Amino acid sequence: IPVVIIELNADTVASLLQKGHPCLFADISQADTMELAGVSRARMIIISFPHAEIARAAITVARERNPAILTLCRARFPHEAAMLRQLAPDNVVHDEMEAGIKMLRLCARGYERSEDDLFPGIGV
Repeated sequence: IPVVIIELNADTVASLLQKGHPCLFADISQADTMELAGVSRARMIIISFPHAEIARAAITVARERNPAILTLCRARFPHEAAMLRQLAPDNVVHDEMEAGIKMLRLCARGYERSEDDLFPGIGV
């Protein structure tokens, strides 16, 4: 899968470029950055940092240039997840919720029980 990484940490960019990864030292929320990254041709954009306002700006710019783009993003807190779900309804990873679900699964495994036995109705 062809990838272009957009990053604001100069050391990270230098390291990625040294390893041969296509990388831009730029701000993802800026239209010029999206143009350089080729967002109009992209199938998907993944926003892996947990800054909801920047993610919202990036998704908005990406969708203006490519309405069919699939967006995946990360949120730290419930209110951020709710806001981002307005833009990407099924494609938001909520850190706290995902960590909690994983802990419930590990707990069930530790008691050698099914998740449904220990946590009925939760849907882990």
